[in-house]
Amino acid sequence: MALSPPWRQPPLPLKVKNMSTPRVAGITLALMMALLGLLAPLLAPYPPNNMFLNDILLPPNAHYWLGTDALGRDVFSR
Repeated sequence: MALSPPWRQPPLPLKVKNMSTPRVAGITLALMMALLGLLAPLLAPYPPNNMFLNDILLPPNAHYWLGTDALGRDVFSR
């Protein structure tokens, strides 16, 4: 019995042994995002819309972890 060339052989079927792994990863990611959303007011150091006019376009530092924008708002809080 002659074997056909490799380019003529049908593709092997994909076997997924455990479908629960992607499901658990998705649920975990969704729960983590929901938890961060609920805890956001406790994690943000400043109100998101407060403007600090003396602190416009500052780079990241100890007070503003991600710096400030063109209106002096804390980027991390926003």
